[in-house]
Amino acid sequence: MDAFVDLQGFRGADKKFIPKEVAVVSSDGDYCEVLLIKPPMPYSTLPKSVKNEVYYLENYFHGLKWSTGYINFEDFEDELRKLLTNFNGIFVKGYEKQNTLNFLNKPVVNMEGLSCPTFKELKKEMQAIKCLHHHIESPSCALEHALILCEWSKKNSRDECGTNSTMFEEYPDHQECTSTCMCF
Repeated sequence: MDAFVDLQGFRGADKKFIPKEVAVVSSDGDYCEVLLIKPPMPYSTLPKSVKNEVYYLENYFHGLKWSTGYINFEDFEDELRKLLTNFNGIFVKGYEKQNTLNFLNKPVVNMEGLSCPTFKELKKEMQAIKCLHHHIESPSCALEHALILCEWSKKNSRDECGTNSTMFEEYPDHQECTSTCMCF
């Protein structure tokens, strides 16, 4: 079984991605989990330029507060590894998200390479629930994105094993098919 994962977050002074919200949705739709990560440092210690970006993201993009969370930042990788243990392939949208999950030591596929449309385009066709972590109207929500990616993959399957044929050609070593959205 595969997992669709989306992350929302911030950037540190070094421009490195800092995960805040992580959503995992199984390809069969039976599993869904959202993690909210505590910040790696207090807001007061951030440089002014980072504070400005945090302000914008909190109030105009994803609506997640820098100070919230229930998973320690230091435990993020271990917690996500545990959540994704039973999944074969991990599907994300975007190079940065793919790169952020390289620590998993399992295939992380960027769906942009599978001709997946932008989230703006996908949201015109599909709707999904949003989690309750956001404090703005129309936020960029990791749960909504993961659900939409799973739904898009189901609608765009082209053969009997649920594989998008371009993806299957890209990964010819995969021999077994499962009854999931995408075969990996």
